[in-house]
Amino acid sequence: MIIQNKKLNIPREELLFVMPEPRLKLFYDLINEYKKRRPELKLRYAYLNFNEKFGIDYLLVFEGIGAKNGMPTILYDCPYIYTNRAIPGYRYCKRENLLDDFFEDAFNFMTTLSKVRFDEYVNSMINLSIKKDNPLYWRKEENSEKLVKGLIDLALYYVKKS
Repeated sequence: MIIQNKKLNIPREELLFVMPEPRLKLFYDLINEYKKRRPELKLRYAYLNFNEKFGIDYLLVFEGIGAKNGMPTILYDCPYIYTNRAIPGYRYCKRENLLDDFFEDAFNFMTTLSKVRFDEYVNSMINLSIKKDNPLYWRKEENSEKLVKGLIDLALYYVKKS
């Protein structure tokens, strides 16, 4: 989330250039590119930030099977605004044919934990539910602010630990 790949050297003026109209289109394109590159991962949640209170550009939560243990695993990415993996960085990498570096960076620095731990964290630390019929279900739009805040905190914790 904080550490950047040294191969990606995106000019600062590119990262500061944000146009609202194509942003949603680029977000969908980014999601589709993730799906093409890692079809074994299932997108579980996507959030494009329009809230100035958050310092992140978007949140993507994927579920897959852990390579080491064969157990369900959650991977998520929530890059800060104006960083290499934010939407303007993606746009630049796509235009300059640097998507391999972009996604290498993304997969290397995604927060990864077992689905069991993720569910426990959502339940006990964020105080949201993993049950679909609950009004506090973590994937409901009205719970997005609480979820995003909690997952940012978790990502920062993982970065500090490593």
